[in-house]
Amino acid sequence: MKEMHIHDMISIQKRKGEDSAASASGSKGPLGPVFSSLMYEEDEGNESELGDIHVSAREGATDDIVKLLAAGVEVNVRDTEGRPPLHWAVDRGHLSAVQVLAKANADMNAKDNEGRTALHYAVICERKDIAELLVKHHTDPQVKDEDGNTAQELCPSN
Repeated sequence: MKEMHIHDMISIQKRKGEDSAASASGSKGPLGPVFSSLMYEEDEGNESELGDIHVSAREGATDDIVKLLAAGVEVNVRDTEGRPPLHWAVDRGHLSAVQVLAKANADMNAKDNEGRTALHYAVICERKDIAELLVKHHTDPQVKDEDGNTAQELCPSN
């Protein structure tokens, strides 16, 4: 398989999936469609049990994340689906929250219960800027999920 950079993976996915991403989310933010890989789970009432730090990461509340970490909350604490706060921040597109978590030494290669890393989430959710940040913080793009897919292999072009 030829080598591809993260921004190339996301650009390809964005071109191929723009319409489906917008219709899958059913909502729009100030910058266009809002896409979350976890939205279906929440809509169906299957929301994971989340700690305060997960909720803060999901909402992009960086001040709250900093306070929780200062109070001794573990940066890599998992929700009931095995997701650390980093996964939630990436899924929701909160770059500043990802930066705060990275500076707090979040495990950039942590896997959820399906074996997906934050980079998998960044590619699936078309978060190019976050994917690039994750790679700068030494996220391993070759990590495979439980289905044997790297983040690159989850792009629709593959």
